[in-house]
Amino acid sequence: MSSTSRRRSSTAGESSSRKYARPKSRNIGGDTRRYATPGTGELIAREPRQRRLSAEAADHQKLVAQFTPRELEVLRLMAEGLDTATMADHLGIAAHTVQWHVRHVIEKLRVHSKLQAVIEGARKGLIAF
Repeated sequence: MSSTSRRRSSTAGESSSRKYARPKSRNIGGDTRRYATPGTGELIAREPRQRRLSAEAADHQKLVAQFTPRELEVLRLMAEGLDTATMADHLGIAAHTVQWHVRHVIEKLRVHSKLQAVIEGARKGLIAF
């Protein structure tokens, strides 16, 4: 190739190095597509979501496993707005025992009050309204 013909192809807007570069997409039947099969994008998008959901479910199970059934019941009663004495009557246990359950719930949720425990318990899916 002479220097004149090289210059012409350069002036035409296409250098010799770009002429042989691998294309980033293909033109198939007039439709430009990426190097993927149909539906791949959907599968790729779905996989991290499924992984995240299964991880969240596992985390939720670990969280629930930290609590005794009685502590979860006390948390639900706290969410209903019952005081310690009413919870004790409802559960058929001493008020002092209810206070212990409340203290354990607060510690396990790493909060400082009954109200914060109810809010955090709802946020983490331990109780529903």
